[in-house]
Amino acid sequence: MALMLRRWCLSWFLVAYSGFTLVAADQAAVPAPVPDSEFSKLFPSTGFEERVEFWKMIFTRYGRDEVVIHDRKDLRLIYKVVSAPYGGADKASIRQRQAQLKQTVDGLARTFDELIALGPDSDQLDFRHHELVAVLKLANYQPTESVLRELKENIHLQRGIKEKFRDGLVRSGRYLTHLEQIFKEKGLPPELVLLPHVESSFDYSAYSSKGAAGIWQITRGTGRKLLKIGRTVDERLHPIRAGEAAALLLLDNYRALGTWPLAITAYNQGKYGMLRAQAIHGSDLKAIVDNYQSKIFGYAGENFYAEFLAASEITRDYQKYFPGLELDPPLTFETVTVRKSTPVKTLANKYNVSTATLKAYNPHLTPRVWRRAGAVPPGTAVHLPSGQAFTSLAENSAPESRAAKKETPSYTRYKVRRGDTLSKIARRFQVGVDQLKELNRIGTRIYLGQLLLIP
Repeated sequence: MALMLRRWCLSWFLVAYSGFTLVAADQAAVPAPVPDSEFSKLFPSTGFEERVEFWKMIFTRYGRDEVVIHDRKDLRLIYKVVSAPYGGADKASIRQRQAQLKQTVDGLARTFDELIALGPDSDQLDFRHHELVAVLKLANYQPTESVLRELKENIHLQRGIKEKFRDGLVRSGRYLTHLEQIFKEKGLPPELVLLPHVESSFDYSAYSSKGAAGIWQITRGTGRKLLKIGRTVDERLHPIRAGEAAALLLLDNYRALGTWPLAITAYNQGKYGMLRAQAIHGSDLKAIVDNYQSKIFGYAGENFYAEFLAASEITRDYQKYFPGLELDPPLTFETVTVRKSTPVKTLANKYNVSTATLKAYNPHLTPRVWRRAGAVPPGTAVHLPSGQAFTSLAENSAPESRAAKKETPSYTRYKVRRGDTLSKIARRFQVGVDQLKELNRIGTRIYLGQLLLIP
């Protein structure tokens, strides 16, 4: 049973075992999967138990205002849990948090340095050194100089995400049924639809600092091969379309690597990176995590599969971790295709729904669409609450024939604003500059207040 440090004291060092205490992890919190279950066969947890327990605590016990100071390699070793209120994303708050955490980490590092200099048997040791030695011995570490130096270099910080994970559980209810159906149709284990808990906490509008987007955190380069990505429509934000793309990526990973632990890790690290690791250490992910040396295979790659296992355990019994929690009901919707560039307000009026409802049902429409002059480009699939005969309404409002369409063309009218150029307007409505020129019988010059027809 994994050993864990108590989190109860937020002073310089934990004071349950004279400051540090290693305790058995609460493995009884979630019933272990049946050994012969299909899940255990596809997604084995052997060798990852301690990592899984760590991430279960990060997901369900520690909140956003708590930071766990631990060993990066041996997740049993939690040296300290500090109160570090999140306080916001502004630069001043970030600097304040960083300074506080640096002070704490520097204090722990000094204790390691002093213990290395004095030796574990010195009569000059104070209570801080004795506490650290006791912790290491409880975890079967001998406090030799080489061990202490290595552990000092592995000090790592991890902020809790209890609130974020809980909110993700709630949001996941909207599309899980749809995603499970997609994965089953493609012959993939339906449990894989839980990966967004790790990638994004099912945040449908998520963008990462590296440019990945949506609950599946698909990068622009990868997404362009499978999805429509533009200024007004980004299908990486569409849970179903992005889910279809993610299913194809995971299937491709599995065919290349041969096991689901490797395929899942490749979703985070890249297929070719994992093929290189496999070539050196074989198909045992545990061996790769323990031994693979690569600049790009670090903390995230080492823990991605364990995080998936932890999220799966929590999801199967989420009421135990979050009593009384209710998931959002599955979204049921009808889909209509926009035939011409149309402002969202026009769509809302046409289908008698609010713009807030349109926004909730269509996360793939980018913020540009929801601005005052934004419009949904032609050919875009738009979701609307089901049960109100939207499909028939859309069909009835469609052109009756090609001849009728020729005789009575329908265009969006747009008034030129300060700072507008033809190229800016063309990009906004996703049409060509030449189309605008031809339709409006103009050259390159436009003027403030001019009315333009948008195809």
